[in-house]
Amino acid sequence: MLTDEITGELSDARAAVRWMPHGIGHMLGVDLHDCMAVAAEWMTAPLEPGHVIAVELGVHLSPHDAHVPGHLRGIGVRIEDDVVVTEDGYENLTAALARSSDDVERWIASMNARGVA
Repeated sequence: MLTDEITGELSDARAAVRWMPHGIGHMLGVDLHDCMAVAAEWMTAPLEPGHVIAVELGVHLSPHDAHVPGHLRGIGVRIEDDVVVTEDGYENLTAALARSSDDVERWIASMNARGVA
């Protein structure tokens, strides 16, 4: 999406802060963002079986960022997986969802056809 010519002048750390100004996930539970209820503990406590977390990578391009081509300014994209911690790893609860742009477009069209979207 952004060429090396655009990103090359920024260190990886600066690019991450510039285009991903948030964390990479949060805990899920009774509330969508349960991490706010436990503040600092969720950042440092070890994950345990049964914990559910969102792994939510995203890119947000400011409408005022001169490093970004004009037609991309002001857009944002997030890709999220929800995972539950198990005794021996994790289970991806959202693994069956559409991943490719073609699959997402087909899903949107099917929702529109059903009058859902």
